[in-house]
Amino acid sequence: MGNIFDIAKTLHPLEVRVILNYKEEDSVFALRLSKDLNYNEGQSNKVVEWLLSKGILKETFRKLNVFYRLTEKGVDAFNNGLIEERIVTLVSQKMVLVSNLASELKIDFRDVGKAFGNLSREGVLSLGSNKEIIIKNLECASYKMVKILLERARDQDLLEDALSQDELLIISNYSKKKGASDVLFKIIEKLDLRFEFTKFGLEIKSYLEKNNLTGNEIVKLTPEMLKNKSYENKNFRAYNIHVSSNKTFIGRANPYSEYISKVKDKLVSLGFEEFDGPLVESEFFNNDALFMPQFHPARDIRDVYYIKEPNSLKSLPEPYFSNVKAVHENGYIAGSRGWKYNFSESISKRLVLRTQGTVLSAKQLINAKKSW
Repeated sequence: MGNIFDIAKTLHPLEVRVILNYKEEDSVFALRLSKDLNYNEGQSNKVVEWLLSKGILKETFRKLNVFYRLTEKGVDAFNNGLIEERIVTLVSQKMVLVSNLASELKIDFRDVGKAFGNLSREGVLSLGSNKEIIIKNLECASYKMVKILLERARDQDLLEDALSQDELLIISNYSKKKGASDVLFKIIEKLDLRFEFTKFGLEIKSYLEKNNLTGNEIVKLTPEMLKNKSYENKNFRAYNIHVSSNKTFIGRANPYSEYISKVKDKLVSLGFEEFDGPLVESEFFNNDALFMPQFHPARDIRDVYYIKEPNSLKSLPEPYFSNVKAVHENGYIAGSRGWKYNFSESISKRLVLRTQGTVLSAKQLINAKKSW
C-alpha cells in the first residue's frame, strides 16, 4: 500500500474531501458522494475506484439491483393511453371488425395486433361469427395494472424488489433489457456497492487531519500567482514523479494504404517490378499513347491540371511519337482505321499533372523494347 506520507501527499483533492468528510463507521458509496459532496456520477465512481486501488477503502456490500425505466413508447402510452385501453373503449362504443381495428384507431397494425392478442389471451375480447370484436370480461384486463405502473414509473425508475409478484408477472410482458424501443419499459441493471475505511485508510485520514490537508491545496502555480504572491503560506499538492505519464497515441497509416503496401511488398518479393515516374507528364504519354483521341471528353473525365511554366516539352521521343500519331490518324500497321482526324503535335507536348497510373505502363513498354 505504500508509505503513508507518499500516499497522503499525492491524493487528489476529490479523494481528500471524501476521506475527511466521512467517519470510521460510515458507509461510503457513489450515490452518497453525489448528494453530500456534489460530485457528478463520473467523479463519484472514479474517486471510489482510486481509493480502492490505494487500499484506503474496502468493499463491504455488493448487490445487483434491477430497475424498470419508461421508454419513449412508455411515455407515449402514459400520455395518450395504452393501446389495449383504446381498443376496449372503441369496441364498447360501436361494432368494429378486427380487420378495421388498426385503421379505426390510426395506429400501426403491428402494435394493434399485439395489443389485441394480449386482450384475447386474457379473455377480455373475442371474435364473433362475422369477425366483429366482442367484449367478454373486463375484469380480466391487465392493462389497468399497467397504467398504474406507468404512473409510478413516471417520476422514478421502478425497483424490482419493490414490485409484487403480480406486478412482476405483468411488467415482464412489457419490458426488455436490449432493443427496448418497442416496449413500455427498459430493464436497467445497477450494481449497488458499499465501502468502508480500512485500517490504512484511517491512518491516512489521521495524517490529513494532523497536517491540515484539506483538498484545497494549490495544484498549479501560475504566473499571476507569482506576481501577486498569493501562493505564500499556502500548501501545494505533492506529485509522484515516478508515476508513468499518459500514453501518447500517435497517428497511424491509413488502413487501405497499409493493405496496398503489403500487397506491393508481396508482389515485389515474387519478382514483379514496381513502376515509378514523375508527377508531371506530357499529354502524349498521359493520353495519346493510350490511344485516347485528342477530341474525346474522356481526357478531362478526371481533374486535369495544366502546367503553367514551362507549359510544354520541346520534343517527344521517336519513333514512338510518329507511330502513335499514325495510328490515331489512319490506323497505321495496327490493322484498324484509326480515329480519322488530324493529330496535333502541340497538344501532345502539353504538360499536365499525371492523372493516372497507366501512364507508367505505357512508358515501361519503351524500356521493355530496349531490353530485348
